[in-house]
Amino acid sequence: KRQINIELTKPKITIIHNEKGEWTFPQIPGIDTSKPGGSGNINVEIKAKIKDGIVIVRDLRIKKDIEVRKVNGDLGWKNQVITYSVSTFIDNQQIKSYGNYDFSKEKGSLTFEFKNALADVWAPVFLPDIFQVEKGYFTGWINTQGEKNVWSVTGEINASKVEGKIASLSPKFVDVSTKVKIEGENITILEGKGKLWEGDVKFLGKVSPIPNLTISFGNLNLEKVDEEFFKNSVNLKGNAKGEILISDSWERTLLKGYVVAEKGSIYSFDFDSIKINTDSKLPLISLDILGSLDLGSLKGKVSLDLKNGLITLKLDANNIKVEKIAEVFNLPKMEGKGDVTIEAKKDKKWKISVSGTIENGRLGEYSAENIKFNFENEDIDFNLPPGDSFFFQKG
Repeated sequence: KRQINIELTKPKITIIHNEKGEWTFPQIPGIDTSKPGGSGNINVEIKAKIKDGIVIVRDLRIKKDIEVRKVNGDLGWKNQVITYSVSTFIDNQQIKSYGNYDFSKEKGSLTFEFKNALADVWAPVFLPDIFQVEKGYFTGWINTQGEKNVWSVTGEINASKVEGKIASLSPKFVDVSTKVKIEGENITILEGKGKLWEGDVKFLGKVSPIPNLTISFGNLNLEKVDEEFFKNSVNLKGNAKGEILISDSWERTLLKGYVVAEKGSIYSFDFDSIKINTDSKLPLISLDILGSLDLGSLKGKVSLDLKNGLITLKLDANNIKVEKIAEVFNLPKMEGKGDVTIEAKKDKKWKISVSGTIENGRLGEYSAENIKFNFENEDIDFNLPPGDSFFFQKG
């Protein structure tokens, strides 16, 4: 056997990741492994030093080339097996890659080690597209190994200062730091925290292939919620906390949990607390509401069909001041306290019914000890814009 020692200055080394998840390793200059038997009868060992090279990771699934410059290391060829180990330190990113590939068996192992690597660059390659990462940094390792068309990925990634979304979850999470464990298709968030609308958010659980993820949050700024989802139309104020379990699947997600809003207001109604419970299967959302307002108690149910944009609600308010009810729904002037039921349906427009009883009060110019009323209004805009639901993008 002959041994050849060479130095490759500024070579381009291309590693291809195809649509099926298979990896194809770089060729040695002068040896064509693409032809049947093209390398099997070559009785030579090659050792190469790589100096200031460029490693290109070409991902055919996302149709993107990742170019890593100023790469230095070693590359070898013997008995149809290629081995390599290269690293770079550029713009505070430390990236090391090493592995081997047997062309005769189409079998190999490839490892990437990251320190402060750009999360938006590498996340699409190694993580499923349920993660939509816009910025941040990765530190950790990822290994992919396989034979022929069967490849699997393992690894641990510590992400920091990440901004992005998870699957069909609508809000953007910022300043996220999390530890992610990868075992083939199984991807688990071991611990995670971040910010959502100025509130503190924690993540824990499995995200792939079948989610079982708990998102808990506190000090959520409801004015930010109003701004993002209701275009400041419902005058929502206060803070919220809660916990949501996401399970079953990302296509037809099961949502279970609660949100508690405290010391705030909606429209011009002040409240001490409003608790919303949900046990929903998307695209249908079901909400149970229980509230303590400054002008009485509130309970009710809301149902939303995100796919068709249909909404139905029924709210019962007891022992409340009716003046504000009249203001919100543009009813004749009311005075006094009473029980009010609000029923509404929305297809393209809202159809709303407001009924109830006023004790010792006034309706328009009419006053009495007991006044029953019922108003209906169709084809009105209830001042709620179409679009996203609280947590999920409209399908």
